[in-house]
Amino acid sequence: MAASFRLVRYSPKYRNVVLDLHAEAMQELPADLELPENEFFDLLNIETHYLQAGGEFLVGLLDGEPVAMGGYKRVDAHTAELKRFRVKKELRGQGLGSLLLKEAERIAAENGITRIVLETAKFRPLTLKYYLKHGYTRRGGQHYGTVETVCFEKHLEQE
Repeated sequence: MAASFRLVRYSPKYRNVVLDLHAEAMQELPADLELPENEFFDLLNIETHYLQAGGEFLVGLLDGEPVAMGGYKRVDAHTAELKRFRVKKELRGQGLGSLLLKEAERIAAENGITRIVLETAKFRPLTLKYYLKHGYTRRGGQHYGTVETVCFEKHLEQE
């Protein structure tokens, strides 16, 4: 029997899993990188930082087990910023992240978002390729702590 993947809106029962997925991703960073203090503050209160602020946050369940997450924050009436996209390391490359991204984009478009922006670490070539593959355009870069980042954007089609 094939595994069943579905996406659900974040609820507090997923708080610890979300923090674990984030911690797993942070372990992949070089040890000498310095990040701003409390760089994960938004994950401690997803309801306030995402859901109640006009954004969205999804959790991906594989056979009922949380294995992926990601959301967007509303920047203005028509722009959202993708945040915290994560897939368990051992499950990457199976299309789960693409399903998560497409659903976040669909929900954003449904809610009047016409432009999505994001920022990701420059030293992650697979992540950069992932966003390019999904129609995102590179728009410069900046720094997050000592991490050099790349900025992307995508204009969504309204149905």
